[in-house]
Amino acid sequence: FLIFSFSADAEYFVINDYKVDMKVYGSEGVIDVHETITVDFSEPRRGIFRTIPYIYMVDGEEMEIKIYDVEVEGNKFSTSSQGRNYIIKIGDKNVYVEGIQTYHISYKIKKAFLFGDDHTEFYWNILGNEWPVEIKNISYTVQLDQAMPMSEGDYYIYTGIRGDTSRNATISYYIDKFQGASTRAYAPYEGLTLAIN
Repeated sequence: FLIFSFSADAEYFVINDYKVDMKVYGSEGVIDVHETITVDFSEPRRGIFRTIPYIYMVDGEEMEIKIYDVEVEGNKFSTSSQGRNYIIKIGDKNVYVEGIQTYHISYKIKKAFLFGDDHTEFYWNILGNEWPVEIKNISYTVQLDQAMPMSEGDYYIYTGIRGDTSRNATISYYIDKFQGASTRAYAPYEGLTLAIN
């Protein structure tokens, strides 16, 4: 009973809507990310933490991604690194917020490409697996800086907890843009990973 009470108290908000727009600059190896996160607080709080994994294990090798040029529109924020995660702490220690709040976060990513013998792969967990709350709806776009011919075997979407290969999201590609959305609400610690060859 005590464990259940603590867990329920810890989850003081849900995410009603999570929108991600990414622009890939292939020649520069840079991804420009804009996130719009609509949060519904059930009790007054100072803000949220956006936790972004930046060290991954891929095929048994450690891969470190650079995150920089972080901005949070209209909100105070600070950044730090903890273990394998990059943390954006959003909010003012002297100001409490409640009800529905919308956060606009932007940042750039470098070194998010995997280089194989015959192809280059873009691999990115759009949400990370660190949100401790339900996310009711997710949508995303990934705009390439040039049109590329793609078949359905050239791109994949994976959802769920770390290591899961479920596909509870849509994905489509036309000319130079990928887009998709969740097909159900995501439970705490579920992510959404996009891989493009």
